[in-house]
Amino acid sequence: MNSSGIKRGLAATAISALAISGIPALATPASAASITQQQAGANDTTLYTQFSNVASVQNDGTNTTVHLLAGGGSNVTQVRFEYVPAGGGAPVAIATVAKTNGAFSAEWAPPLSTYGTTVTINAVGLNNVGNPTGGVVGSDTAKVSANDAAIDIANAAGSVVPIFRQPYGTEAPEATPPAPMGTVDHSTAQGAITGTTSGAGDVTISDLSYGSAPRPAVTPGTATGGVRPFKGTVNFANYPAFTATNEAIVGVSQVGGSDDAEVVKLEEQTITTVTAVATPDTIPDDGVSKSSAVITVTDAQGRPLAGAQVIYDADNDNVWDANPGNSADLTKDQWRYTDGDGKATFPGLTGTTAGKTYAF
Repeated sequence: MNSSGIKRGLAATAISALAISGIPALATPASAASITQQQAGANDTTLYTQFSNVASVQNDGTNTTVHLLAGGGSNVTQVRFEYVPAGGGAPVAIATVAKTNGAFSAEWAPPLSTYGTTVTINAVGLNNVGNPTGGVVGSDTAKVSANDAAIDIANAAGSVVPIFRQPYGTEAPEATPPAPMGTVDHSTAQGAITGTTSGAGDVTISDLSYGSAPRPAVTPGTATGGVRPFKGTVNFANYPAFTATNEAIVGVSQVGGSDDAEVVKLEEQTITTVTAVATPDTIPDDGVSKSSAVITVTDAQGRPLAGAQVIYDADNDNVWDANPGNSADLTKDQWRYTDGDGKATFPGLTGTTAGKTYAF
Protein backbone atom coordinates (compact mmCIF):
# COMPACT_ATOMS: atom_id res chain seq x y z
CA MET A 1 0.00 0.00 0.00
CA ASN A 2 1.30 3.44 -0.87
CA SER A 3 0.21 6.82 0.36
CA SER A 4 -0.18 10.53 -0.18
CA GLY A 5 0.73 12.87 2.67
CA ILE A 6 -0.73 16.27 3.50
CA LYS A 7 0.57 18.51 6.29
CA ARG A 8 -1.17 21.37 7.96
CA GLY A 9 0.50 24.64 8.93
CA LEU A 10 3.91 23.82 7.45
CA ALA A 11 5.71 25.08 4.35
CA ALA A 12 5.83 21.76 2.59
CA THR A 13 4.47 18.24 2.61
CA ALA A 14 5.64 14.83 1.50
CA ILE A 15 4.04 12.78 -1.25
CA SER A 16 5.68 9.47 -0.52
CA ALA A 17 4.02 7.01 -2.88
CA LEU A 18 0.78 5.81 -4.44
CA ALA A 19 -1.02 2.70 -5.63
CA ILE A 20 -3.87 2.17 -8.09
CA SER A 21 -6.22 -0.79 -8.20
CA GLY A 22 -7.30 -2.92 -11.12
CA ILE A 23 -4.17 -2.91 -13.27
CA PRO A 24 -5.23 -5.28 -16.06
CA ALA A 25 -3.10 -7.77 -17.94
CA LEU A 26 -3.78 -6.28 -21.37
CA ALA A 27 -0.87 -6.35 -23.75
CA THR A 28 -2.43 -6.78 -27.19
CA PRO A 29 -3.63 -3.92 -29.40
CA ALA A 30 -7.33 -3.15 -29.63
CA SER A 31 -8.99 -4.61 -32.72
CA ALA A 32 -12.03 -3.38 -34.64
CA ALA A 33 -13.39 -3.58 -38.15
CA SER A 34 -12.46 -1.02 -40.77
CA ILE A 35 -15.18 1.47 -41.72
CA THR A 36 -15.61 -0.44 -44.99
CA GLN A 37 -16.20 -3.72 -43.14
CA GLN A 38 -18.76 -2.04 -40.90
CA GLN A 39 -21.16 -1.42 -43.81
CA ALA A 40 -24.17 -3.72 -44.18
CA GLY A 41 -23.45 -4.46 -47.85
CA ALA A 42 -20.69 -4.02 -50.41
CA ASN A 43 -22.75 -1.44 -52.35
CA ASP A 44 -24.16 0.40 -49.33
CA THR A 45 -23.31 3.71 -47.73
CA THR A 46 -23.91 5.17 -44.27
CA LEU A 47 -24.26 8.89 -43.61
CA TYR A 48 -22.72 9.44 -40.16
CA THR A 49 -23.27 13.18 -39.81
CA GLN A 50 -26.60 15.06 -39.54
CA PHE A 51 -27.94 12.51 -37.04
CA SER A 52 -29.10 15.47 -34.94
CA ASN A 53 -31.20 16.65 -37.92
CA VAL A 54 -29.54 20.06 -37.74
CA ALA A 55 -26.91 21.48 -40.11
CA SER A 56 -25.57 24.66 -38.54
CA VAL A 57 -23.49 27.30 -40.33
CA GLN A 58 -22.39 29.05 -37.14
CA ASN A 59 -18.66 29.29 -36.45
CA ASP A 60 -17.81 26.04 -34.63
CA GLY A 61 -14.28 27.17 -33.84
CA THR A 62 -12.87 25.86 -37.12
CA ASN A 63 -15.14 27.10 -39.92
CA THR A 64 -18.72 27.98 -40.86
CA THR A 65 -19.30 25.06 -43.22
CA VAL A 66 -21.23 21.86 -42.57
CA HIS A 67 -19.13 18.70 -42.24
CA LEU A 68 -20.40 15.63 -44.13
CA LEU A 69 -19.01 12.16 -43.34
CA ALA A 70 -20.00 8.81 -44.82
CA GLY A 71 -18.80 5.23 -44.97
CA GLY A 72 -19.07 2.89 -47.95
CA GLY A 73 -18.93 -0.84 -48.66
CA SER A 74 -16.15 -2.58 -50.59
CA ASN A 75 -17.62 -1.68 -54.01
CA VAL A 76 -17.90 2.02 -53.16
CA THR A 77 -14.86 3.93 -54.41
CA GLN A 78 -16.40 7.41 -54.30
CA VAL A 79 -19.35 9.10 -52.61
CA ARG A 80 -21.46 11.85 -54.12
CA PHE A 81 -22.94 14.06 -51.43
CA GLU A 82 -26.14 15.78 -52.53
CA TYR A 83 -29.17 17.45 -51.01
CA VAL A 84 -32.84 17.49 -51.94
CA PRO A 85 -34.45 20.89 -51.28
CA ALA A 86 -37.40 21.26 -48.93
CA GLY A 87 -40.55 20.26 -50.73
CA GLY A 88 -38.73 17.86 -53.04
CA GLY A 89 -37.29 18.23 -56.50
CA ALA A 90 -34.12 17.05 -58.20
CA PRO A 91 -31.08 16.38 -55.99
CA VAL A 92 -28.44 19.12 -55.97
CA ALA A 93 -24.83 17.92 -56.01
CA ILE A 94 -22.59 19.06 -53.16
CA ALA A 95 -19.31 17.22 -53.80
CA THR A 96 -17.95 13.91 -55.07
CA VAL A 97 -15.06 12.62 -52.97
CA ALA A 98 -12.75 9.64 -52.73
CA LYS A 99 -12.04 7.71 -49.57
CA THR A 100 -9.54 9.19 -47.10
CA ASN A 101 -8.69 7.71 -43.70
CA GLY A 102 -11.23 4.95 -44.31
CA ALA A 103 -14.25 7.23 -44.92
CA PHE A 104 -15.66 9.86 -47.29
CA SER A 105 -15.60 13.46 -46.09
CA ALA A 106 -16.62 16.85 -47.45
CA GLU A 107 -17.38 20.39 -46.27
CA TRP A 108 -20.64 21.98 -47.45
CA ALA A 109 -21.47 25.68 -47.63
CA PRO A 110 -25.28 25.62 -47.90
CA PRO A 111 -26.81 28.23 -50.23
CA LEU A 112 -28.67 31.05 -48.51
CA SER A 113 -31.87 29.76 -50.09
CA THR A 114 -31.70 26.67 -47.84
CA TYR A 115 -31.40 28.60 -44.56
CA GLY A 116 -34.32 27.87 -42.27
CA THR A 117 -35.49 24.93 -44.39
CA THR A 118 -35.23 21.18 -43.89
CA VAL A 119 -33.34 19.40 -46.64
CA THR A 120 -32.52 15.74 -47.25
CA ILE A 121 -28.82 14.95 -47.45
CA ASN A 122 -27.75 11.82 -49.37
CA ALA A 123 -24.44 9.97 -49.59
CA VAL A 124 -24.65 8.14 -52.93
CA GLY A 125 -22.12 5.35 -53.43
CA LEU A 126 -20.30 5.30 -56.76
CA ASN A 127 -18.27 2.47 -58.30
CA ASN A 128 -14.88 2.64 -59.99
CA VAL A 129 -16.38 4.08 -63.19
CA GLY A 130 -18.46 6.70 -61.43
CA ASN A 131 -21.83 5.00 -61.61
CA PRO A 132 -24.14 4.49 -58.60
CA THR A 133 -23.50 1.16 -56.91
CA GLY A 134 -27.24 0.59 -56.47
CA GLY A 135 -26.99 -0.20 -52.79
CA VAL A 136 -28.63 1.41 -49.78
CA VAL A 137 -28.01 5.17 -49.81
CA GLY A 138 -27.11 6.75 -46.48
CA SER A 139 -29.51 9.63 -45.96
CA ASP A 140 -30.92 11.96 -43.33
CA THR A 141 -32.89 15.18 -43.03
CA ALA A 142 -31.40 18.33 -41.57
CA LYS A 143 -32.62 21.83 -40.85
CA VAL A 144 -30.09 24.28 -42.29
CA SER A 145 -29.65 26.85 -39.55
CA ALA A 146 -27.72 30.00 -38.79
CA ASN A 147 -29.23 30.12 -35.29
CA ASP A 148 -28.52 26.70 -33.80
CA ALA A 149 -25.14 25.90 -32.26
CA ALA A 150 -22.42 24.31 -34.41
CA ILE A 151 -19.92 21.78 -33.09
CA ASP A 152 -16.58 20.39 -34.30
CA ILE A 153 -14.45 17.41 -33.25
CA ALA A 154 -10.84 18.48 -32.81
CA ASN A 155 -9.40 14.95 -33.14
CA ALA A 156 -7.98 14.87 -36.66
CA ALA A 157 -9.36 12.44 -39.23
CA GLY A 158 -7.47 9.16 -38.93
CA SER A 159 -5.74 10.19 -35.71
CA VAL A 160 -5.15 7.71 -32.90
CA VAL A 161 -7.48 7.67 -29.90
CA PRO A 162 -5.93 5.68 -27.05
CA ILE A 163 -8.51 3.59 -25.19
CA PHE A 164 -8.49 1.78 -21.86
CA ARG A 165 -10.62 -1.35 -21.47
CA GLN A 166 -11.92 -1.32 -17.90
CA PRO A 167 -11.65 -4.70 -16.10
CA TYR A 168 -14.23 -3.71 -13.45
CA GLY A 169 -17.37 -5.15 -15.04
CA THR A 170 -18.30 -7.34 -12.05
CA GLU A 171 -18.58 -4.34 -9.73
CA ALA A 172 -21.79 -2.40 -9.28
CA PRO A 173 -21.83 1.30 -10.14
CA GLU A 174 -21.50 3.73 -7.26
CA ALA A 175 -24.82 4.32 -5.49
CA THR A 176 -25.95 7.86 -6.40
CA PRO A 177 -22.81 9.58 -5.08
CA PRO A 178 -22.08 13.26 -5.60
CA ALA A 179 -19.87 14.42 -8.45
CA PRO A 180 -17.25 13.67 -9.63
CA MET A 181 -17.89 9.97 -8.98
CA GLY A 182 -20.93 9.56 -11.21
CA THR A 183 -22.89 6.38 -11.84
CA VAL A 184 -20.91 4.69 -14.58
CA ASP A 185 -20.50 1.35 -16.27
CA HIS A 186 -17.33 -0.37 -15.11
CA SER A 187 -16.77 -2.39 -18.30
CA THR A 188 -16.32 0.42 -20.81
CA ALA A 189 -13.44 1.07 -23.19
CA GLN A 190 -12.86 4.80 -22.91
CA GLY A 191 -11.04 7.23 -25.16
CA ALA A 192 -10.77 11.01 -24.89
CA ILE A 193 -12.41 13.29 -27.49
CA THR A 194 -12.01 17.07 -27.65
CA GLY A 195 -13.57 19.82 -29.73
CA THR A 196 -15.20 23.22 -29.87
CA THR A 197 -18.74 24.52 -30.14
CA SER A 198 -20.63 27.78 -30.52
CA GLY A 199 -23.21 26.66 -27.95
CA ALA A 200 -23.42 26.19 -24.20
CA GLY A 201 -25.56 23.03 -24.17
CA ASP A 202 -24.26 19.70 -22.89
CA VAL A 203 -22.33 17.56 -25.39
CA THR A 204 -22.86 13.82 -25.86
CA ILE A 205 -19.99 11.82 -27.37
CA SER A 206 -21.01 8.57 -29.09
CA ASP A 207 -19.64 5.47 -30.80
CA LEU A 208 -21.42 5.62 -34.18
CA SER A 209 -19.87 2.38 -35.41
CA TYR A 210 -21.22 -0.18 -32.94
CA GLY A 211 -23.53 1.85 -30.70
CA SER A 212 -21.75 1.38 -27.38
CA ALA A 213 -23.63 3.04 -24.52
CA PRO A 214 -22.67 6.73 -24.41
CA ARG A 215 -20.81 8.16 -21.46
CA PRO A 216 -22.42 10.97 -19.40
CA ALA A 217 -22.70 14.25 -21.31
CA VAL A 218 -20.09 16.95 -20.72
CA THR A 219 -20.57 20.69 -20.31
CA PRO A 220 -18.50 22.97 -22.58
CA GLY A 221 -16.02 25.37 -21.01
CA THR A 222 -15.89 29.15 -20.96
CA ALA A 223 -16.47 30.91 -24.27
CA THR A 224 -13.66 32.78 -26.01
CA GLY A 225 -14.71 34.75 -29.06
CA GLY A 226 -18.05 32.96 -29.06
CA VAL A 227 -16.48 29.48 -29.08
CA ARG A 228 -16.38 27.01 -26.17
CA PRO A 229 -14.04 24.02 -25.77
CA PHE A 230 -15.23 20.60 -24.63
CA LYS A 231 -13.51 17.40 -23.59
CA GLY A 232 -15.02 14.07 -22.64
CA THR A 233 -14.72 10.34 -23.12
CA VAL A 234 -16.40 8.01 -25.60
CA ASN A 235 -17.19 4.37 -24.87
CA PHE A 236 -16.00 1.78 -27.43
CA ALA A 237 -16.99 -1.30 -25.38
CA ASN A 238 -19.10 -2.91 -28.15
CA TYR A 239 -16.20 -3.31 -30.56
CA PRO A 240 -15.67 -6.92 -31.69
CA ALA A 241 -12.30 -8.63 -31.81
CA PHE A 242 -11.53 -8.31 -35.51
CA THR A 243 -8.02 -8.44 -36.90
CA ALA A 244 -8.52 -5.58 -39.35
CA THR A 245 -7.68 -1.89 -39.14
CA ASN A 246 -8.83 -0.40 -35.84
CA GLU A 247 -11.14 2.26 -37.30
CA ALA A 248 -14.08 3.82 -35.53
CA ILE A 249 -16.57 6.64 -36.11
CA VAL A 250 -16.99 9.07 -33.23
CA GLY A 251 -20.00 11.38 -33.12
CA VAL A 252 -20.73 14.44 -31.02
CA SER A 253 -24.08 16.16 -30.60
CA GLN A 254 -25.24 19.04 -28.48
CA VAL A 255 -28.43 20.08 -26.74
CA GLY A 256 -29.77 22.95 -28.81
CA GLY A 257 -27.31 22.40 -31.64
CA SER A 258 -25.98 20.26 -34.45
CA ASP A 259 -23.54 17.36 -34.65
CA ASP A 260 -20.20 16.26 -36.06
CA ALA A 261 -18.52 12.92 -36.75
CA GLU A 262 -14.97 11.83 -37.43
CA VAL A 263 -13.07 8.66 -38.20
CA VAL A 264 -10.37 7.74 -35.69
CA LYS A 265 -8.10 4.77 -35.07
CA LEU A 266 -8.09 2.92 -31.76
CA GLU A 267 -5.01 1.95 -29.80
CA GLU A 268 -5.37 0.10 -26.53
CA GLN A 269 -3.67 1.43 -23.41
CA THR A 270 -2.30 -0.25 -20.31
CA ILE A 271 -1.60 1.41 -16.97
CA THR A 272 2.11 2.22 -16.71
CA THR A 273 2.64 5.25 -14.48
CA VAL A 274 0.65 6.59 -11.53
CA THR A 275 1.46 9.80 -9.65
CA ALA A 276 -0.12 11.67 -6.73
CA VAL A 277 -0.15 15.36 -5.85
CA ALA A 278 -1.77 17.05 -2.86
CA THR A 279 -3.43 20.29 -3.99
CA PRO A 280 -2.63 22.37 -2.02
CA ASP A 281 0.10 20.44 -0.23
CA THR A 282 -0.05 22.75 2.80
CA ILE A 283 -3.19 24.12 4.45
CA PRO A 284 -3.72 26.60 7.33
CA ASP A 285 -4.08 25.18 10.82
CA ASP A 286 -7.64 26.51 11.14
CA GLY A 287 -9.69 23.33 11.33
CA VAL A 288 -11.61 24.41 8.23
CA SER A 289 -9.28 24.35 5.23
CA LYS A 290 -9.25 21.24 3.05
CA SER A 291 -6.96 19.79 0.40
CA SER A 292 -7.47 17.38 -2.49
CA ALA A 293 -5.44 14.42 -3.67
CA VAL A 294 -5.09 14.40 -7.46
CA ILE A 295 -4.11 11.00 -8.85
CA THR A 296 -2.86 10.93 -12.48
CA VAL A 297 -2.66 7.72 -14.52
CA THR A 298 -0.78 7.46 -17.83
CA ASP A 299 0.28 4.76 -20.29
CA ALA A 300 3.74 3.80 -21.54
CA GLN A 301 3.81 6.82 -23.86
CA GLY A 302 2.82 9.25 -21.13
CA ARG A 303 -0.71 9.70 -22.47
CA PRO A 304 -3.62 10.22 -20.03
CA LEU A 305 -5.60 7.07 -19.34
CA ALA A 306 -9.36 7.49 -18.82
CA GLY A 307 -11.51 5.11 -16.79
CA ALA A 308 -8.84 3.66 -14.45
CA GLN A 309 -10.11 2.94 -10.94
CA VAL A 310 -8.34 4.59 -8.01
CA ILE A 311 -9.19 3.35 -4.50
CA TYR A 312 -8.86 5.41 -1.32
CA ASP A 313 -8.10 3.09 1.60
CA ALA A 314 -9.52 5.07 4.53
CA ASP A 315 -8.09 2.87 7.29
CA ASN A 316 -4.86 1.97 5.45
CA ASP A 317 -5.36 -1.75 6.00
CA ASN A 318 -4.86 -3.04 2.46
CA VAL A 319 -8.41 -4.43 2.60
CA TRP A 320 -11.28 -3.22 0.42
CA ASP A 321 -14.27 -2.52 2.69
CA ALA A 322 -17.53 -4.27 1.85
CA ASN A 323 -19.54 -1.05 2.14
CA PRO A 324 -17.52 1.78 0.63
CA GLY A 325 -18.61 5.36 1.17
CA ASN A 326 -18.99 8.33 -1.11
CA SER A 327 -17.14 11.63 -1.27
CA ALA A 328 -19.01 12.94 1.77
CA ASP A 329 -17.69 10.18 4.05
CA LEU A 330 -13.91 10.00 4.27
CA THR A 331 -14.09 7.45 7.09
CA LYS A 332 -14.90 4.72 4.55
CA ASP A 333 -13.06 3.32 1.57
CA GLN A 334 -14.13 4.89 -1.71
CA TRP A 335 -13.15 4.95 -5.33
CA ARG A 336 -13.00 7.24 -8.35
CA TYR A 337 -12.41 6.72 -12.05
CA THR A 338 -9.94 8.83 -13.98
CA ASP A 339 -11.37 11.38 -16.41
CA GLY A 340 -10.31 12.32 -19.94
CA ASP A 341 -7.16 13.92 -18.53
CA GLY A 342 -6.26 10.71 -16.68
CA LYS A 343 -7.01 12.32 -13.30
CA ALA A 344 -9.06 11.23 -10.28
CA THR A 345 -9.61 13.81 -7.55
CA PHE A 346 -10.37 13.08 -3.91
CA PRO A 347 -11.51 16.33 -2.20
CA GLY A 348 -12.11 17.21 1.44
CA LEU A 349 -8.85 15.94 2.93
CA THR A 350 -7.54 17.47 6.16
CA GLY A 351 -4.07 17.58 7.68
CA THR A 352 -2.12 17.77 10.92
CA THR A 353 0.94 19.79 11.88
CA ALA A 354 3.00 16.61 11.91
CA GLY A 355 1.58 15.55 8.56
CA LYS A 356 -1.32 13.23 7.72
CA THR A 357 -1.04 10.24 5.39
CA TYR A 358 -3.73 9.07 2.96
CA ALA A 359 -3.43 5.68 1.31
CA PHE A 360 -4.58 4.90 -2.24
